[in-house]
Amino acid sequence: MVEVVESFERGLGRRYYARTTVANLRATHPSSLNSQLFEHSDFDIGLLQRDAWIAQLEIVRNALCEADGAAELFLEFSVPRIGKRIDAVLILSNLIFILEFKIGADKFQSSAIEQVWDYSLDLKNFHSESHDK
Repeated sequence: MVEVVESFERGLGRRYYARTTVANLRATHPSSLNSQLFEHSDFDIGLLQRDAWIAQLEIVRNALCEADGAAELFLEFSVPRIGKRIDAVLILSNLIFILEFKIGADKFQSSAIEQVWDYSLDLKNFHSESHDK
């Protein structure tokens, strides 16, 4: 897992807005991550974005209540090559999970599934340490 996490740290500049371990996420108040998100954002943060981040952190925190505390979570990770941001990347052992949120949506859209599929392919093909994950 260490090599995968380190690979998400490499590159030109910071590729994410916030980073934490699952143990830290469970032990601290989400506001500390919210402040990292706000501080490193490169766009104006409106109420909808702020509320989406708050909801996302609560969902992730609840969903990972029994996960390995050493697992790493990157929030708003910039995808190599295409410059889009993944809402959350969870690295658990040698597995990479891409989490894309559609806060407020009332059904699954095929475009959201395609978005995650595209992110997965971009990491696999353009992020060398993710090739075999």
